[in-house]
Amino acid sequence: MDGRSPAWQRFFAELKRRKVFRVMAVYGIVGWAVLQAMDLAVPALLLPEWTYRLVAVLLLVGFPVAIVLAWAFEIGPEGVRLTAAAKPGELEEIVAAPRSRRWPSGLLALAGISALLAGAWYAGRATAPVATNAAARPEDPDTPSIAVLPCVNASSDPEQDYFSDGIASELSGLLSRIPGLRVVSFTSSSVFKDRSGLVSRAIADSLHVEHLLDCSVQKAGGRVRIVWRLVDAPTDATVWDSTWNRTEGDVFTIQDEIADDVAQQLQVRLLGSAPRAVRADTSAYNLLLRARQVRGEWSPGALARSDTLLFRALRADTGYALAHAELASNFELAAGTAAEPSDENYDRAIEEAHRALALDPDLGLAYAILGKIASARRYDLAEFAWYLNKALALDPTDLWTLVQAEQLLVNLGRPEQAIRVMRYVVARDPLNPEMSYRLYRAYSAAGRYEDALDLYRKLYPRADNPHAGRIIGLLLVRTGEPAAALPFFQALPDGLWHDYGLAIAYHALGRQRESDEAMVRMIECCERAVSFQIAAAYAQRGDADATFEWLEKAARYRDSGLSEIHGGRMFDFLRDDPRWLPFLESVGLAPAHLDAIEVKLPPLDAG
Repeated sequence: MDGRSPAWQRFFAELKRRKVFRVMAVYGIVGWAVLQAMDLAVPALLLPEWTYRLVAVLLLVGFPVAIVLAWAFEIGPEGVRLTAAAKPGELEEIVAAPRSRRWPSGLLALAGISALLAGAWYAGRATAPVATNAAARPEDPDTPSIAVLPCVNASSDPEQDYFSDGIASELSGLLSRIPGLRVVSFTSSSVFKDRSGLVSRAIADSLHVEHLLDCSVQKAGGRVRIVWRLVDAPTDATVWDSTWNRTEGDVFTIQDEIADDVAQQLQVRLLGSAPRAVRADTSAYNLLLRARQVRGEWSPGALARSDTLLFRALRADTGYALAHAELASNFELAAGTAAEPSDENYDRAIEEAHRALALDPDLGLAYAILGKIASARRYDLAEFAWYLNKALALDPTDLWTLVQAEQLLVNLGRPEQAIRVMRYVVARDPLNPEMSYRLYRAYSAAGRYEDALDLYRKLYPRADNPHAGRIIGLLLVRTGEPAAALPFFQALPDGLWHDYGLAIAYHALGRQRESDEAMVRMIECCERAVSFQIAAAYAQRGDADATFEWLEKAARYRDSGLSEIHGGRMFDFLRDDPRWLPFLESVGLAPAHLDAIEVKLPPLDAG
């Protein structure tokens, strides 16, 4: 070497000699790994969303510092010391080395930088104010907000958990009927049943509320002792607390008194009379609470056990309208399962809903159930709307009824209205993955795939979200990234959605044999139960003839999925097909018919 190597070659040789490339590679890869770990830790530990971004910024700021330190210092047997100057000919020897010895260090450094920047970029996306975050926050920051936490079971009997949780759930529902007060659903606040080690501020931030209602319940010998504490979450200060020692029959009066006190303490102006708890025989009320708990287990036989408890409740209190409505809900759920005779269960659900309305004509839940059955059983969206309008007029704040409104609006081809409904619902049930799924459906029906994808990328690390992997896969296919979608489908358990996803992803990738095999598995598994989904899969493969064949089968099998034919974009390619409109008219879902259906939504913009 004659010493006349270009300056840039000598500079890169110096970087290699001082091991700067090695530090860049190690720092970048370790930084990327830290960001991946934070991606899981932030939601799991209920840390603020800005924690992820803060770590990313610190790692980026530390990167040039690490490079400067690597340049200036070296570690040897004597410890850390300033890097010595290059020996004569040392840089020329590095420059003259074969490329196979020079390039790996530079490529590793480039990989490290890329990994760190990719992680930091994802941090920016992950913590950006996407639609789900906006939806989960109060529309009006001046509106008082509260969440009722699960009551601590202070009884010696752990079997009394159903009662303590039931009391909290009932009170949450009662408070939600107070105008001017935003109440988070008990479904979300029940996530914090075991809240040891969590401070009030962390819980309130997750639920997007300013106040928490904490409680303990002790029930024994026909008496109930309830201790309530209203907490100002930002300061963890007790705003109000009280203790009741009453007979078990006074539990409804206690709920009324607590609701009155909360409204007074939060300075909620009541326009009209305050809502009141529905009275019932005490033993019937206990059985209903237990029936709800059992149904929520979603285990084999849970619905049958819940039915038994509700029948016992009705024997104890023959005029208990709510127990009839809960039975109707159970039968409607059973009708949607392949293992149950749907017609029989639909008939029983309708019978119980009408019995409930005969006892209490103002019970919105019963109307909503009748509407849902009209849609699922006969695709009658006009009847669905009539019942739903009645339910919304009677109980405009009931989240379950509003979710049915979202379903109806999507099925009517009005996704933007459905999005508005679900943003309202998610603001009041932010930790319920089912509500996020519904919001995704509305975004997807509107063709807002990027909004839907942002929502589910945010939710994917949460282990309690059963939909996330499947949904991300479907969205990636729809946004033209089937190769990225494939691992999400492959990770799903064997069954309908595993094969559905593989069928459309493999088709988009041109792997037709594997796509056909997945379709065959779907058909052989459960043709009658998922005929509409099979039609949708053929639609996404662009096969019009097979799509119509399976739509006709879905109509013949009375597949309730047909009511959702306008709820997605997969059938858009059939709109100019001469078979499309006659088919819709044959099942009562022609656009002209649906456009005439009115849905009377309550005001959804104020707190």
